[in-house]
Amino acid sequence: GILRLRQLYAESPKAAKKEAATFVTQMYGHGLKPVIVKPVNSTSKPFRTTKDGVISSLVGGYEEFPEDKGFVVGQFWDKIRFDNAGISVEGPQALAMGNCFFRDPVTGNESALEYTFGYFRDKEGHLRINLHFASAPYQNHSNRTVSEDITSEELNAAQKSFGDTIVDIGKYYKKGWSYKEHALMFVDRMFAYDLGPVLFKPAEAKKHPFRLDREGALAYYRGMDENYPEDTGFALRPWVRYDLENSAVILQEKTAFAMGNYLFEDADGGTTEAQYTFGYVKDEEGALRIHVFMASIPADGEDLKFAQEPGEANLTEMTMEAAQLTWAKKLVEVGNRYVMKGDYHEVAEELVDECYAFSLRPTLFKPAEARLSPFRTSRAGAVSYFAGGDKNFPEDWGFALRPWKSARLSTEAAVIHGTQGLVMGHAYFDDALGIQRKAEFAMGFVKSSQGVRINLHHTHFPNYTEIRRMQQAPPRALEQYQVLEAQKEWGNGIVELGKYGRKVLELEERDEVEHFVGVHQEHDVNRSVLWRRAADFVDKLYAFTEGPVMLKVTEASPGTRFRTTRLGAVSWLIGGNPDFPADRGFALRPWNQVRFDNAKISIRGDKAQAIGSIALLDDPGNERQLEYVFCYARDLDGRLRIEVAHLALPYGASYRSMWDNIAGEATGAAGAVKYAAKGVAGAVHGAVGLASQGGTGLWVLLASVGVTAAFVYYFVCAWGAKPGASQGSFMSNAGAFPSYPPQGWPAGDGFGQSQMGQMASMGGSGYRASAGRTSYAQAGGLGFQGSSSYAYGNLPQRDQQVHSLKYLS
Repeated sequence: GILRLRQLYAESPKAAKKEAATFVTQMYGHGLKPVIVKPVNSTSKPFRTTKDGVISSLVGGYEEFPEDKGFVVGQFWDKIRFDNAGISVEGPQALAMGNCFFRDPVTGNESALEYTFGYFRDKEGHLRINLHFASAPYQNHSNRTVSEDITSEELNAAQKSFGDTIVDIGKYYKKGWSYKEHALMFVDRMFAYDLGPVLFKPAEAKKHPFRLDREGALAYYRGMDENYPEDTGFALRPWVRYDLENSAVILQEKTAFAMGNYLFEDADGGTTEAQYTFGYVKDEEGALRIHVFMASIPADGEDLKFAQEPGEANLTEMTMEAAQLTWAKKLVEVGNRYVMKGDYHEVAEELVDECYAFSLRPTLFKPAEARLSPFRTSRAGAVSYFAGGDKNFPEDWGFALRPWKSARLSTEAAVIHGTQGLVMGHAYFDDALGIQRKAEFAMGFVKSSQGVRINLHHTHFPNYTEIRRMQQAPPRALEQYQVLEAQKEWGNGIVELGKYGRKVLELEERDEVEHFVGVHQEHDVNRSVLWRRAADFVDKLYAFTEGPVMLKVTEASPGTRFRTTRLGAVSWLIGGNPDFPADRGFALRPWNQVRFDNAKISIRGDKAQAIGSIALLDDPGNERQLEYVFCYARDLDGRLRIEVAHLALPYGASYRSMWDNIAGEATGAAGAVKYAAKGVAGAVHGAVGLASQGGTGLWVLLASVGVTAAFVYYFVCAWGAKPGASQGSFMSNAGAFPSYPPQGWPAGDGFGQSQMGQMASMGGSGYRASAGRTSYAQAGGLGFQGSSSYAYGNLPQRDQQVHSLKYLS
């Protein structure tokens, strides 16, 4: 049917539209059962429940769907084949999930779409479609819905101006000043009546609760309008203080919403409290203006009685919504357990066992961020996607481990067919940075003796870049200044992360003595916060949430120099991960300045590559050089993310480690004296703490222990065998000794540096080092058609999770 529509449209669009109506009538179940369809190339109206919506997605031409160009328009396929990953039959409802391939007759190339179809049988016994969800395969892209147009700071400032002005109007009224004019300016400045419709529902209004004009809002705040006799003027109380507390905020492109509680207090201590929703738009001058306002008085304390809900034999939209809420809560719980260093894998198993139907019947699962194994029918595949760490699914980094601060599923359409329920809608995931990701999803639910369970789950992060290509809307060109800004942000982040990390190390040194003498105190500055900051740095600057990332780091054991995981990147920055025992924490070196010296920046479409040197200056004035290649990909908002980073010490450098001569100190007697002095200082510090609690008899003992320990430490480290980096990361001792590794410790057994050569021209070929090793490659034949791909070559030792990538010989 699709091939016939394609051919007919090339001959006569009008005839194709008529044929499309016949095709949809024969294949889909409109008029018999509710039907929900999600076309692949639609963003403004992604969910369709009408016959016209489906026809428009195929051939276009409907005013209601102006973005539809027509799925078959301009295509030249000669063959279409389906590759089912799984089929499930639940009573009268059948489900199928897999890939659909469209072949070009000239080149023989096939393009793929991922699909989920739902079928039921009509009275004549023919199968009809009542669910159709199509998505492009997961690629390297971004779909952030948090726009830089409106920030949380702007939102807070707008709300503060709202409260301050209400208080000011009351002051003007009390002093007999021009409060009416002030109230008029308040309404005109705060609300967007001059831009379009404004929805206004004040808290204390009974006869006229909903007001759609400027006069209604003005009457509420200043009163004395015969058309609104119940209004006494909310702003005339007068109020002396207020509190606006947001419970939730949504920042979108050109709009923002806030929901929470406000409290206004007058001079006599009287208060009024309400729950509010603000909606804002940004005007031409960049000011936020209210276009939605609703306030309501809380009903706390009232005894609200509801009739008991009758038992349901089949599914309802309410029970499906409850199941979605349970799923979202469990997803957030997995991430929280991960941050707290708990058994997050166990919680991920609970998520799958309590929400999915793998133990009851065939279950089809198509996760959003999976390319190598996009369709999964096993419990293990679902657990791996949420928690990662399964060697059978090496691409999984653990979607739930972001961690997400909140998750929400918004149903746009629902179908209930006996014991099978089907829903479509949007999923929203918010992380600790305020970054929100928006997905499209389809879920199928069944009701069993164990409750409502998911037996179909298809999630897709819309590839807006691909959709724009389909709609022939080219994105703006990438510019060199964006690369320079990304580099500056990386350097500043390394410096700031190091400052905080050194505070943590200093407190940990002191804590070891304080623990010994019993005067330890908890600190807000700790390693957990350091880890969170490092993870935030990685999430912001690297593309782990967008697609595969490859890192080649400095000063790592031979088996961990190449990394493809977010955890590996965090460990390189701050150390402390037993899976990467040689990591000392690159950012913990006391850098106070980072400078990029670019030898060349190359820009190709939405990709950028930079090669050159990084100069790092520490506190004592020592400078270190690193040679680098950074490859960037641009996300939807135009921000560059690192997808490939190769760092190495310069060839022939006089130092083997970034830690060598960290303060320009020489070993020998001077070093012994310094360590002895630190030992005495640590002992005295501990003795003072103990003495303050009455333990004065240990003064001499602790001082002696400190001096002895210092000299033992010196002779063991400076004169004894020096451990290599592969034996583990340096551990500080008792707070009396330095946190950084002493000079002379080797960083390992070499880093395999190689000359990169000139890279001013980056065609489609690989660049080979003097030793014959491919250290950089840019090609189109590594499985990512139409975009750049990167691969490390000839890696005999690597992370266990790296083997899923392709290597060049």
